[in-house]
Amino acid sequence: MLNFQENADLIRYTTFWVQAKAKLFVEINSESDFLDLLETWEWKNNQHLFLGTGANVLFTRDFDWLVVKINIFWKNIVEKNDNNVVVEVGAGEDRNNFVERTIDQWWAWIENMISIPSSVGAAAFGNIGAYGMEAKDRIVSVTGINTATKETTTISNSECGFWYRESIFKQQFKDNFLITRVRFNLDVYTPDYILNTNYKDVQQYIADSGKEINIKTLSQAISEIRASKLPDWKTLWTAGSFFKNPIVSKERVALLRTNFVHLVSFDIPNDPAYVKLSAGQLIELARFKWYRKGKVGVYDKHALILVNYGWATWREIANLAGEIQDKVQEMFSVSLSPEVIYV
Repeated sequence: MLNFQENADLIRYTTFWVQAKAKLFVEINSESDFLDLLETWEWKNNQHLFLGTGANVLFTRDFDWLVVKINIFWKNIVEKNDNNVVVEVGAGEDRNNFVERTIDQWWAWIENMISIPSSVGAAAFGNIGAYGMEAKDRIVSVTGINTATKETTTISNSECGFWYRESIFKQQFKDNFLITRVRFNLDVYTPDYILNTNYKDVQQYIADSGKEINIKTLSQAISEIRASKLPDWKTLWTAGSFFKNPIVSKERVALLRTNFVHLVSFDIPNDPAYVKLSAGQLIELARFKWYRKGKVGVYDKHALILVNYGWATWREIANLAGEIQDKVQEMFSVSLSPEVIYV
């Protein structure tokens, strides 16, 4: 039975811990719950907002809407052989817990994405990634419910419109398609499996540790590296990486390096004309690392992280983000786009 809450406080549903309220709030625990919701007066007479873990969200207002919290939990092995395993996971599952469980089972190809707070549904929605891996690389399909037709539809990887932190679900399917399940194709780990250790800090950790490297020790390394750079959102409120790494042409990078010799760039697979710059490095070069303004600031260990030191408003956070964007644009003629979603 659906339980609607009125004037619900949303602060605990976002890792930024920004005050906001919802006119109506309901939690969905299954696909059948959502189909029931589509028949209600509350759904038919209100705009709606879907909410997962709130780990990549900045609330910018109180909502005269219906906020729908997605709590669809389950995991199911669809296929398994000596080389691969196909797993279907509920959209509400904690994505990091899922990654940890796959590593425990010696299932490979998402191990580099450990220690990123998110739900599984949000991972597909925003094509999250880290250390050379993206969700799209192992998503087979995404299943969800069309809010207009009430039909359950499965969308193949090639139809999802995945790109850097983008998908069809953030664009034309936004707000009219609820992701309920995501299917992943993982490798069964063997000594022949090629680990992705391309990042310098990972290589340095491996060299210093002297450990045998496999998916478990690599994921442990990345988890420890992330912990050394990123705040624990449970004690220092943050949405993690605030900006996307900007994509620019190689010609543009060459021009920038005439003034900034040590500018970092990363190749983009299958796109030889463009590279990604490090948004964190640009922010640091713009002298915002350690910068604090009132209750908000730039994290001292990673310039890409904006933090709420205590009961900051959304406007204080957005103003700091805007200040950073303006300075980076002025210095580099490069636009920084928020990875965090303003709602």
